[in-house]
Amino acid sequence: MVHVDALPQGESATIFQAHETEAAGSTGVGKSMALAALGYDVTLHCALGADDHAKQVEAACWDHGISLMVDRQDAPTPHHLNIMDNKGGRYSIFLSSGAETPRLDDGRLGVALTDAGTIFLSLAASSKLALPLLTGTKADIARPARL
Repeated sequence: MVHVDALPQGESATIFQAHETEAAGSTGVGKSMALAALGYDVTLHCALGADDHAKQVEAACWDHGISLMVDRQDAPTPHHLNIMDNKGGRYSIFLSSGAETPRLDDGRLGVALTDAGTIFLSLAASSKLALPLLTGTKADIARPARL
């Protein structure tokens, strides 16, 4: 994430006062970390590549006590750059979107979903593919309006 005082507005700009932070993150990772910090037992399913970004996601989750269920992909791990101003405005630039149609282990994921008490679906392509696996689950389900 690159932090700036104000985002450029419709024209080219050079910004001299900025600082950066780097962390593993996405909607799923961020929500998982918040829930783990609140004391919930969290398992995160994600489709990751076999690259350094995947290693960062895995290490960050393990460091926060989050169990992982990974479906490994041939495509790079999705990652993005956020440019954020001091009022909370941001630009998100995806540097890799990951696999367009990730391969999921439906049997393993289906069992985990059936046993889950609460399920959160993000905007990731793997969430859309997991929707048919929700049939019969008794869990509370939270999902973005666009899925």
